[in-house]
Amino acid sequence: MALADLTSVAAVKSYCGVEGDADDVVIATLVTACSAWIRAWLNRDITTASYDIRRSGRGTAALQLPQTPIRTIATLEVDGQPIPAQAAWGLPGFYHDDNQVALVGQLFTRGIANIRIRYDAGYDVVPADIRQACNELVTLRYKLRDKAEWSSKSLAGETVSLVQKDMPASVATLLQSWQTVVAL
Repeated sequence: MALADLTSVAAVKSYCGVEGDADDVVIATLVTACSAWIRAWLNRDITTASYDIRRSGRGTAALQLPQTPIRTIATLEVDGQPIPAQAAWGLPGFYHDDNQVALVGQLFTRGIANIRIRYDAGYDVVPADIRQACNELVTLRYKLRDKAEWSSKSLAGETVSLVQKDMPASVATLLQSWQTVVAL
């Protein structure tokens, strides 16, 4: 299943002042590519999706999950044994918040890939700062698409230098707080 784009062609066109539909295919391609690049840089997804993962237990009662916010947990197994959701607060079973799942009455036993979790996580609507970062990155790539071969150019005594970074500082600032620094 393809992941949802982090912005839309219409939003990019509005942001960068493009009128007409002559470049819609180019912009759509850039939106998808920049959305994938942002996900890779963040080391996580943002949009709602389902995950079926294996984790290694560390003998603790809580376990961080790589995709957040956690919306629902469909299945939780430890050492092949299903763990039910708590029937009521304080009773044995699992519960979760936005970032982690926790057990009451037992631990995530130590082991290699001995925990299986099927869950849904992410946002229904892409947060505004991430959408804006994607708009800015797509606009930069769109405007520089015919200048990929040069970093600066002189004409009539004037020199123009192009951005040489993967992303401008404004995009990094918007994305910084969303980045997962260490893969879980």
